[in-house]
Order: sequence, then structure tokens, then C-alpha cells
Amino acid sequence: MLCFQSENCYVTFWGDLVSLATNVGEGMNATTGAPVPGGSFRYAYDGIGNRTSAQEGSSANLLRYSANSLNQYASVFTPGVIPIRGRADAGASVAVTATVAGVSTTYRPARDGQDFSLDIPVDNSAGPVTAHIAVDAVRRDGTPDLDLRRRLSGDYAVPAAAAEAPTYDADGNLLTYDGWTYAWDGGDRLASAARGTTRLEFNYDYLGRRFEKKVYENSVLVKHQRFVYDGFRQIAEYDALSNHALVNTYVWQPAGLDVPLLRNGGEFYVSDANKNIVALLGANGQVADTYLYNPFGYCAHAGASDNPFRFSSEYFDAETGLVYYNYRYYAPSLGRWISRDPAEEEGGILAYSILNNNTINEIDDLGLWQQDQNNSYTYIAEIGDTLAGLANKISGDEKDSVCLWPVKVFNPGIYPNVHPCDKYNVENLKNDWNHEEYFIATQDLHIYHRGRIMDANNISEYIMKTSKQGAKPISKLWIDSHANPTALGGRKNKYTNKYASFTIEDFTRYAQRYDTQNYALAKQKKGPSRCWFSRNAKVYFAACKSASFASSFASVALRKGAFALGTEYNVDFDQRKINLHLGNNIIKSLDILDNAAWVKFNGGL
Repeated sequence: MLCFQSENCYVTFWGDLVSLATNVGEGMNATTGAPVPGGSFRYAYDGIGNRTSAQEGSSANLLRYSANSLNQYASVFTPGVIPIRGRADAGASVAVTATVAGVSTTYRPARDGQDFSLDIPVDNSAGPVTAHIAVDAVRRDGTPDLDLRRRLSGDYAVPAAAAEAPTYDADGNLLTYDGWTYAWDGGDRLASAARGTTRLEFNYDYLGRRFEKKVYENSVLVKHQRFVYDGFRQIAEYDALSNHALVNTYVWQPAGLDVPLLRNGGEFYVSDANKNIVALLGANGQVADTYLYNPFGYCAHAGASDNPFRFSSEYFDAETGLVYYNYRYYAPSLGRWISRDPAEEEGGILAYSILNNNTINEIDDLGLWQQDQNNSYTYIAEIGDTLAGLANKISGDEKDSVCLWPVKVFNPGIYPNVHPCDKYNVENLKNDWNHEEYFIATQDLHIYHRGRIMDANNISEYIMKTSKQGAKPISKLWIDSHANPTALGGRKNKYTNKYASFTIEDFTRYAQRYDTQNYALAKQKKGPSRCWFSRNAKVYFAACKSASFASSFASVALRKGAFALGTEYNVDFDQRKINLHLGNNIIKSLDILDNAAWVKFNGGL
């Protein structure tokens, strides 16, 4: 297939004349290490990181850029060059014919094995130029009727030599460039794109996912696609012009790099370590298509497949040359996004750059919450991120997602779902809280450690309030009391025989009143009972034979990593000592925190 677009042109012969490529970035000769023809790329940037020039191949093919104070491209100068890059069988003869204004000129490109390259000069000083390009490959086998021939052809438009000035709206969205006119909706999502007789329209769902794409030619609807997602992964495509017939299905890799694995049950994707799709294989393993990229993702594909997932395993819109990343569109021809980062400068100084211009060594992955540069406890959502994923990233347990607090949320109505660039605070999940509480749950102890005296039946409320319902989780709780295997407590008044108790059932019943989570509560840093103790919490039940009670409490009140401690002895306390009794006799006096005195039970939540 021959690819003609406004900045780069790649040609690949296939079938009988080509050994199909299966690797990305083959810009170097495998034997000598020297650049193949057209395989060298040079970029220059200003002090903040805006591109000032881009050169591919010869020095004649040099694009120049200038940026304004908002780091938007204010001008792009395109040279009078048509770059041809391609591959053909090493034994084939390749000729390129360019026809401009009825005048045809034939060129022989530079060769290096299969690779060939040519920069065709055109005079665009007086205005834009459209050239018809024909690339012919012939491999002669000695017998004329057995010669193998292949021709690829198409039109290539070169803008006028005068610098083009892209325009933007007040939100920083690209409005015009390279003949395209873009329109945006109130959520800064691309609503339409038009050039010449072609017009595209897009619609999005409540999560910002593009569920519909329409293509018009001369005001006639010629393509109407609808998309179905699993999270932010597209899994199906329907043709609305054919009674919503199922056109494509996709299966994605369940772990590791977020890349597609299977298309339509019979085509298999091959990707590189940067998530770029480099080949598409048929059911029997034959190569159906291959893909080559320049450093910023401009792609040429070699077969006839209409597979849309290419650079970074994202959706390529062939009509516009843009790559759809769910919440923004990327322009490989410019090497940047066409709208600002919704996270603004918190996502990086350059709101338009992709991966800080380092696409070779970095990837734009899904499910990797980014830490806010201004607050180490705040994380910013990217495409496909979930609260469960953030909880797993911080604590290793997805269930901790109910203890994440909204900081800045674009659409609270979808909570607990997440929109790209939402911000959440993870402070509750940190493992170094230092919030200690001490109290006494009976009034008939002669000696106790320390703390305030309260009725045992108020313990659940005390835990909730002192933890501020999760805003300040308790890291150490010490309760002096009496205990049996199912309850702890004691006298409400040392002068009467009225008793108060605290049972596991008391706590679970009380906690259920707070275990319904919603956005309004989370915004106030209030969460269910899971959030009331920190992940590093230690709860001491300083009561006779409290081990069984401690075990039950750990299973219903504490997260994994926290633990409750009880003792199997009759005990009392003397300053910083715990005295272990057998009958009325002290058999051992230990430091109050000595492990020999306590049995530890890990949290079960």
C-alpha cells in the first residue's frame, strides 16, 4: 500500500517482491550499523522543549517550527520536498516517477538492501503543489514473461513554502492546520474535523470514550462506526450503515503492557516493548501486515489490512492521520497532542508534548496513576485508571479503594468510576501513621496502663470519632479492661454492680451504619470502618485472657498488615511492666510490649 500524507511519505512493496518487516525502527544497517537511506532522524528543541526543527533523511527535508508563549506552534515551515521511504525485494529495480503540472520526472532512489529512499524536490514557492507519485518495482528473472512487477501510486500535497500558522481556541485546542478545520465540544473533546470534501464527526459517552465516528464525503455519510468498550479498551466495532453489523472484535492482554492480542478471532497482534504494533498475523501464522514508525509514531503499513491499532496500541484515524488516545488526539506529523493536557501544567511543563519528546525510551501506558508533582499524597488518573488500580498501586489491596479521597473530580456523578485527570488523595493508605489512643473500659481496675475512662459500650463510637471516620486513622489503640472470649468491659461505676460490655457483634453492627460509601462522604475524607485503622495499626487488648477476642477483632476491623494483640494470661500492669499471673501469684514480670506476653493476630480485611 502507498501512503501519502502531508509530512512524511512511506512506500512498501509486498507480496512477491518484499520480505516483510517485523521490527520497528529499522533505521540502521544490521551489518554496518550505518543509517539506511532515509533512516536518520534529527530533531532540535528550544529551551523549554518545543520542537524547532525536524529532519528526516537528507538536509533538504527540513521542517522548521516556532512556538508562542503558550508553547503552541505559531508557525510550521514545510520544505519543497516529497520524502519517499520504502522497502522492496533487494533484487528488484525501483523507479519513482513524479508528475507535477503535467510534467513527469523519473528518479532512482538510494538503496540499502530492501530499503530505498528518495527526497523529490518540488517548487512550492508560488503556492501549494500536488504531485502524482508512481513507484515501480521490477525483479527480472531472465525470462520476460516471468518478470515480477508492482506499481503503487497516489497523490501527494506539498503546502506552500510560506510558513503555515496553526490556530487555537481559548482552551488551547487546535482549530486549523494543514487544511484541516477542527471543532471542539464543551468538554474539550474533538467534535468534528473537516478538510475539502471530507468531514468527520465524533460523539463521546459519560466517561469521555468515543463511541461513535461518522465520515462524510460531499455531505454524504459514507462511514458510521459505533464502538463498545471494556473499561477504556475497545472490544467491538459495529457498522451503523449495515444494520449495526458486527465488524471487528478485539481481545486485549490481561496483564503487563496494555496491547491488543487478537482481532476477529483469527488475526494476532505482534507488539514491541514500546507497545507499538509491528505486525499482524493471520490464523495460520502468515504475515498479513507489518508496520514501521518514525521516532514520533508516523506509520507506514505494508499490507491491505484496515487494522486501526498501531502506534502505542492506540486507535489510528486514517482519514485525519490522528491517533485517538481516549481523552486526547495525537498528531504524529507534529510529534505532539493537538490539545492541552487536561491536567494542565501538573502533567508537565509542556502541555502539548508527548512523553517529554522521548518516545523511544518511554511509553504512554494505561493504568499508571501519576504522582502529583506538588503533593506526594495526590495521584492523577490517566486513561483507563481505576480507584481499585490506585489502591493496588499504593497498598497492594484493591479493597482499599474506599479509603481514597477525591481532590479534584471532573464528573462526581460517575463516582467511583474515574475520569482521566481526576485527582485522589491516598493519605489514608500510607503505612507510617502515628495516631495513638488509650482508654480504660472499666472502673474497677486498681492498676492500669494509661488513658481516659469510658463505658465499654461506647468503644465503637469512640473509634469512629477519634479516627475522624478515616481522615485520621488510628495507628495504635490500647484498651485496659476485663475480657472473656466474646466480650470485654467491666463496671460502669466502681460503687455499683452495673456493667458495660463491648462485643464483636457490637462493632460490626455499628460499622454497618457507615459502610455505604458515596462521593459526598469521600470528599470529606470519611470512609467505611475499613478506613478507621491505618494499615500499620496495632490494637492491644490489655485484659485477662483476651487472645480469643483479639483474634476475632482483627478479622472484622483491621486491614491486612495491621494486627490485634491479646494475651493468654491473667494480667495486671505496674508502670511499664505487665505482670503475668497464675492464680494470685505473679509468675513473670515483663516489659509492657514484650512479645512473650502477647499473641498477635493479623488483620483479615
